[in-house]
Amino acid sequence: MDTKTRITTLYRGFNAAEKLIAINIVIFTIIALFNAIYYSFTKEPSNFFVEYFAAPSDLGKLIYKPWTLVTYAFLHNGFMHLILNCVVLYFTGKIFYTFFTEKQFITVYVYGIFAGVILYLLAYNLLPAFSDIPNARLMGASAAVLAILVAGATYSPNLIVNLFGVFPVKYWII
Repeated sequence: MDTKTRITTLYRGFNAAEKLIAINIVIFTIIALFNAIYYSFTKEPSNFFVEYFAAPSDLGKLIYKPWTLVTYAFLHNGFMHLILNCVVLYFTGKIFYTFFTEKQFITVYVYGIFAGVILYLLAYNLLPAFSDIPNARLMGASAAVLAILVAGATYSPNLIVNLFGVFPVKYWII
């Protein structure tokens, strides 16, 4: 088997959570490589992906970039942001799948993406505490990941999970 076939076969065996993790890692890697190459030629950091794919806080800019309502969830503001989202998605996804189907997982994940951007836009446009921050942008899958966590915790709040593999805690506490 060649490498492409092996990777395709492996990817097909993933559940939706694992596929989303793989997609996020691939996108992060592509952006990091692009930024490294761009910086090596220009000695300036590239804001291309953030500028065109992160959700802006300004509603006027959002009208011209409606795709950012979804694409923001596939950008991450650094390696630790990516890793933490992927780890939480992996473990909460496993718990989610014990109670729900893959279709329900995708539905909750997508609703989480939209809920995150709506709450972000409401906060930045209605709350005075955020009015001093110009050109703020939303990035990361945290809202969608938390939607999966909250759905599982709402359905089975008294489920005991071992935090860090050691500390037994009820799911709703997490």
